[in-house]
Amino acid sequence: MKIVNLIQICVGLLYASQAFAVDFNQGLWEKALTTVEKNLNCSDCKSEHVKLIRQTKINSRAIELKFLNILESGPTTNRLLEYTTPDSIKKVESFMQEHRENLCVSYSETKVDPAVVTALLYMETLFGSEDIPWFKAIDSIVSLAALEDPVFAFHVIETLKPSMQKYKKYRDDPKKWDAYDWNKRAKWIAEDWQMHLRAFFRIAKMQKWKSDKVKSMKSSWAGALGYSLFMPNTALPYFKEDKELDFWVWKDSFRLTSMYLRDEGFAKDTQKALEAYNSPKWYRDTII
Repeated sequence: MKIVNLIQICVGLLYASQAFAVDFNQGLWEKALTTVEKNLNCSDCKSEHVKLIRQTKINSRAIELKFLNILESGPTTNRLLEYTTPDSIKKVESFMQEHRENLCVSYSETKVDPAVVTALLYMETLFGSEDIPWFKAIDSIVSLAALEDPVFAFHVIETLKPSMQKYKKYRDDPKKWDAYDWNKRAKWIAEDWQMHLRAFFRIAKMQKWKSDKVKSMKSSWAGALGYSLFMPNTALPYFKEDKELDFWVWKDSFRLTSMYLRDEGFAKDTQKALEAYNSPKWYRDTII
């Protein structure tokens, strides 16, 4: 499972001002929450956490962005150049100097270049900047898992049809996208995010999070957690190995990122490991 990453941020930033104000039916949403809770199938999740599903608020932006990002062309060249300006490079170098001790600890364990880890974290969240959009993780994850409810999924598809027209890919070939199997896409998204929801609750149990923390944990619009934006199911194996890890502690973010790249073969093929983190070539080239 790949880590959800810079594309989420870029899509959110690039289209925040362009996105249509999408309002989904509250009654259908509440029925979908019942479906999510009923079908979660997570015997090792804490019941008090599972009950929070009924309290979640719909993240309309998450549904719109994930559902329609198949029509997305990716960030603009100008946007990407912002990551390689002298000021950006200075920020990365200063950050490395400030955190050199913990970066070196991660390097000694994984042999993953600290410069690559630092550049990746800058691209992912601008070092945890509040200037990028953050959301409540449980709202984002449940909103996408709720597409398993067929009535709610149909409602989403019908509601989003006008939004498709703002994408160039759609305008270039509307017949293709009108014939696209959006129901199949909804099912795929739902299955993926049900998995992430179970992982999120399992991590919460291992970490002994109280319900308030589960409700307030922040994430990207898609539910990716921490400074390095790990999707819950991607992070779960590492939390099983070390239950003291924290998504929002820098030394742990360095370890998580380094271990993932190590496990994806960083030592043999840096490009391939970075591709596992985020597939587009522009992403890998910008980091390196």
